[in-house]
Amino acid sequence: MNTDRRRLFAALAGAAAAATATPARANEPPAVPRESMPRGGIDAAAFGIRPNASEDQTKALQRAIDAAAAARAVLRLPPGIYRAGSLQLPPYAAIAGTPGATRIILLGGPSLLSAAAGDHVALSGLVLDGGGLPLPERRGLVHLAQGRAVRIAIASSSIPAATA
Repeated sequence: MNTDRRRLFAALAGAAAAATATPARANEPPAVPRESMPRGGIDAAAFGIRPNASEDQTKALQRAIDAAAAARAVLRLPPGIYRAGSLQLPPYAAIAGTPGATRIILLGGPSLLSAAAGDHVALSGLVLDGGGLPLPERRGLVHLAQGRAVRIAIASSSIPAATA
């Protein structure tokens, strides 16, 4: 097959036109992955969790976290103080509070919240308080290992200013 300049330019022009053509769906927003779509919410009160209760709420919080994760819903904690320890975050666990007004205080355990292979975990609007307890070496209030798509949103108003 003979290729001359005229055919070469025609082929290049055709390829360029095909590359710049806009498909009919080009003006539509890009598809959103399922795990980043907004989730429905579950009220923590449905599990007997009460803000500002003086007792340990670990068991009730754990049941609520597990149920919300299984439903791929957000566990909504209203403003107040919650006392708990060693809460496990399964895949798709999501906990949301009111920034600066929802506080979870550690009562004991190696971490307040932890996840092993906790994919798609989301925490927002929470103040996490260590309760003055020492943590084991190489552990933090939130301990995550081998998780993907983890989101932790903090409000700048909930972070105390550094003192000199």
